[in-house]
Amino acid sequence: IASAPMVISFDLTNEELRSAMWPLISNRRVLDVNAAWAGHPGTLLAQSRNLPSNGSAVSNNPHLKHLVLRTQWQLWAKPLPGGSVAVLGINFDGFLSLEVSFALAQIPPLWWATDEAPTKVRAVDAWTGEEVASVLDGARLTTQTLAPHACQMLILTAV
Repeated sequence: IASAPMVISFDLTNEELRSAMWPLISNRRVLDVNAAWAGHPGTLLAQSRNLPSNGSAVSNNPHLKHLVLRTQWQLWAKPLPGGSVAVLGINFDGFLSLEVSFALAQIPPLWWATDEAPTKVRAVDAWTGEEVASVLDGARLTTQTLAPHACQMLILTAV
């Protein structure tokens, strides 16, 4: 979601692994979100103050202290051409399933085609292409329940 080059870090000659990963690395909607440019590369909008319950919040290795994960979930977003906005909710917890909830007001108003926060949006799951929600009057939007280490990317369009 942050307009970064894709780095594939597994053995592409491993047919079993490549077949398992192919749906993730070839999804056109997700690739289009990554490649899209609408004046901003994307940013962290919010994150949990809770530590993940999987113990990754603590490291006894002094060389890894700066790499320790200190949040249970994060919400990222970036503007898309045409005034839509992509949001990505990520569950960093290794044991707990959770939902990431946010208000449309958390998204910078200039990212929408109207230059102001919309009163209604349509939310489409970027992985499946299915409409998953419609939000009225600036209400909160919540991701699906995210399994441990799972994420959901939504494409929001003002309607």
